Amino acid sequence: MTEQLPALLDADQVAYQLGLSVRTVELRNQAGCIPGHVKIFGRHPRWKTSVILEWIDAGCPDIKAQGGAIGPEAIDDLSFARDNGLSATT
Repeated sequence: MTEQLPALLDADQVAYQLGLSVRTVELRNQAGCIPGHVKIFGRHPRWKTSVILEWIDAGCPDIKAQGGAIGPEAIDDLSFARDNGLSATT
């Protein structure tokens, strides 16, 4: 049975999907190496599940070399947050 994932992943869930530690996810996110995230209430990053899974399927390409986007479904933090009733900061 396939596990149903939520629309947004926290750092623990992203770490599990990538096979990394939470600290490594945090450091790579700070360095801009993981696709864009939404900050919930200005502090707690969450990642759009579809973006993370697409990025993994693509082989985790270097998003810094691509200007931070990962194709046509690259996340727009503010509109995604608005559409899902969340508070986002950039």
